[in-house]
Amino acid sequence: MDQYSFPERADCVRQELLPNPLLKADGTLATKEEWPQQREYLKSMLEFYLYGHTPPGPYSTVSEVLDSKRIYSGAAIEETVKITVGQEAKVSFTATVKRLARQGPFPVIVCMGGEYKPGTTFYDYLLSIGVSAQEAKIYIPCPIEEELLERGYALAFCKVTELCPDANGSDAALSPLAKAYPGYDWKAIAMWSFGMSRTADYLEGCDWVDKTKLITMGGSRGGKVAMHSAIYDERFAVCAAAISGCGGAGNFRYLGGRMGRGLGQIESVRSITSKDLAYFFSDRLADFGKRDGWFDPGDECYLPFDLHTLRSLIAPRAIISTDGLDDVWCGAFGTQLSFHASQPVFNFLQADGKNAMRFREGGHYISESDWREVLAFCDNTFYGMNLPHEYVTKCFHNVHRIYFNNYFDYE
Repeated sequence: MDQYSFPERADCVRQELLPNPLLKADGTLATKEEWPQQREYLKSMLEFYLYGHTPPGPYSTVSEVLDSKRIYSGAAIEETVKITVGQEAKVSFTATVKRLARQGPFPVIVCMGGEYKPGTTFYDYLLSIGVSAQEAKIYIPCPIEEELLERGYALAFCKVTELCPDANGSDAALSPLAKAYPGYDWKAIAMWSFGMSRTADYLEGCDWVDKTKLITMGGSRGGKVAMHSAIYDERFAVCAAAISGCGGAGNFRYLGGRMGRGLGQIESVRSITSKDLAYFFSDRLADFGKRDGWFDPGDECYLPFDLHTLRSLIAPRAIISTDGLDDVWCGAFGTQLSFHASQPVFNFLQADGKNAMRFREGGHYISESDWREVLAFCDNTFYGMNLPHEYVTKCFHNVHRIYFNNYFDYE
């Protein structure tokens, strides 16, 4: 499956500093002309260690509008779309698409979501970890939906769990999508991302869509999916990864909460590859989950990449990560570290202002302010509109960026 050869855990070399995304397999640094090839190398590396392998196209995507109705006193349109993919064994999922009832084209925010409601697995899970019912409802589906539509954006919520179930202890290998494409080792994050891309296939055929302004967005596991989508599908011009933490915009090697490294309860490779969540990522990732202590870096240091690599692979397109400083899952310290460690790649590609990080008070949920931060960032990226405040260089804990530079040795 891989064009490149990667070592198994026993043959990997320990690296406590974050690896340089520009460092090629031969030990030399990539030039700008070599960056496209370096991206393919790193994408292949992530499939080997992190995501598993997605089957190559073409995918024969077919769509059908099942229902269409006016909403918001006729000002907008809501459609239910059935999207079918596969050449022999076909598999389908549905997407709910909302847009203004006037001529576009509109940018579209493509989200994994819409299924988080009382009685479903994820809603009940949120309550079980202490998220209030009010906060849990913020996942359904967008708390500022009417405002978002009035600002000229469209929404597409993809029920990609119809492709691969989302429940603790699931087996991605038994999912409808795995059965439609046998022989591949991909897991749920990659499968859900596949659905996001197939939704983009549908949107490309709609005359009301601005095809140059597709945004992939999600929260928690959906934030991890959004990053995969942006890495492997360059039709997404912006990635908005909310509360994505471990396997998303966080950090594998270095953990910590709002007060710094080594503080707070943080999701780790060990926890994200546990029995209940083993369906998220490649089985190979679990080989790197043994830590010397709760926060001290352990076997993660044998990975030839870290999560700053994911951010780097989105460059020179745009990414914004939004997180709560009280979120025990996102790993505020590691998120800041990965942001700073990816910035040299954005600088290298002259992608000024395309790498953004924003924190708020609060925990593990997507707030109204998170949505507005994403819209403001997209307005700036697409239309050059002024940002309401500084995103890119703001650093928390009252320390200078140089502190984070101690964890990587490149500029």
